[in-house]
Amino acid sequence: MKQLDNFFNADSNKPITIKPDYIILSDNISLDFSKKLSEITPKDPKKIIVVNSYDVPSGDFTSSEIQKRLIRFAKEWKTHFEQADGVMYYTILNKYAKQGTIFVSPGKHNSVFSVKDCLGFNFSEKQLETVLENDELTIMKPNYIGIQLVGQLPSDVMVKDLEIRLNTELKNKVNGEIIYINGEGFNSLTSLQQRDLIQSLGSLPTLTVFKKDVPNDFTFDLSETVRMVALPENISNGIPLKEIDKQPINSCLIGGATGSSIEDLRLAAKMLKGKKVPITMRLTVSPETSKVYDQAMEEGLVSIFIDANVQIIAPGYGSISRPSKAVVGDGETQIVTNYWNYMGYNGSKQSRTLIASTQTAIECALKQEIGTKLSVVEEV
Repeated sequence: MKQLDNFFNADSNKPITIKPDYIILSDNISLDFSKKLSEITPKDPKKIIVVNSYDVPSGDFTSSEIQKRLIRFAKEWKTHFEQADGVMYYTILNKYAKQGTIFVSPGKHNSVFSVKDCLGFNFSEKQLETVLENDELTIMKPNYIGIQLVGQLPSDVMVKDLEIRLNTELKNKVNGEIIYINGEGFNSLTSLQQRDLIQSLGSLPTLTVFKKDVPNDFTFDLSETVRMVALPENISNGIPLKEIDKQPINSCLIGGATGSSIEDLRLAAKMLKGKKVPITMRLTVSPETSKVYDQAMEEGLVSIFIDANVQIIAPGYGSISRPSKAVVGDGETQIVTNYWNYMGYNGSKQSRTLIASTQTAIECALKQEIGTKLSVVEEV
């Protein structure tokens, strides 16, 4: 915990040296950086965790080449190696995270490690190169923003709705700071809800997110949260579900780093039991980890999905960095339960991706449309 204390006690806008306990290299790095790995001599290979998780099994030649080079690097330097276990962050959380551990990786949502009182930082490929070679990196410690949550979520609202709401309301208020979150509202959330909320806030331009009591800049009442949908191209583009224009949906994905936990799969199965997904709808389920997949099978959830005409794919992200599985085509609209919806996410750049809760996604999959509000074009 000493290094964490040093970090928290350091003055803002002053240099601070980060010496990570683990350096994560995953298959979301660029092809160029994967090639550059052959020129890097890591100072402490025991600290390196190589993970293939973003596109497993690989779906294109670029993905295969990156994974091959990562495997070669892991073998050469005898690093830790993880593959095909689902979402990278949960593999690391379950196997490597201990109180006070510091992680760096090319992933954007390293804030999730704070649920185990660890620190996680998103580093650029250039920063990763430096820390691989020197075992440390000096950065300027940013200021912080304190967020207090009060109240409780309404019974018909999921934490995904809260994620969309907070990202939307904070999008113009965060610019590189650390986010500290606290309050009795946050404590009222389950550990899984806290995990997903902290992780989703990593979508904002923040260094990291951590549960810590500090003076508050913003207070949010959870009871004021309504069901939400995030429009393309960012989870910060949220609007209330009741305000979205009525439009057809072609595909729904229950999968990714959030929205595919065992609790999400249980809810999806409950809503789908005894029903059939329409033939013109593609509903795909990708459990967050292999463990969740096993649990869903043991509880009979997978059988319910099969009976309901649901497509089931390998645990993990779906198709996030290099579209290859459950993709959508030109002009199609999809709903995902993850926290990504940039142009080209999970398919064509001429498609549209909306982010919503598992509850909303299943409802829309069954009726093949979202929204009740008529658009201007439809009214005319």
